[in-house]
Amino acid sequence: MRLWAAHEQLHVTISSDVSGGAEAFGELLADLFEHASRMFAQRDKVPLSKCRDLMLQDFLRRVDSPKASVEGSLPVEH
Repeated sequence: MRLWAAHEQLHVTISSDVSGGAEAFGELLADLFEHASRMFAQRDKVPLSKCRDLMLQDFLRRVDSPKASVEGSLPVEH
C-alpha cells in the first residue's frame, strides 16, 4: 500500500497481490489507527482517548458517506 498527498489530494495504491482478505485489511487499518492516534496525541498534546475518539468518529462519518470522487479498480491483465 502506498499513500501520498499531492495538490491537496490524497492518492492511494493498494497492490492486489496483498495477502489475506478483507478481515486482514481491517487488522491493518486497526494497527495504523493505533500508531496514528498515539502520534497525534503526543504531537498535539491531547489525551490519547480524546484523539482516538476524534479519529474514530471522523472515520465512521466518512464510511457512512463516502466521497463520490474515490475511484478504484483492478488493472486489466495483459
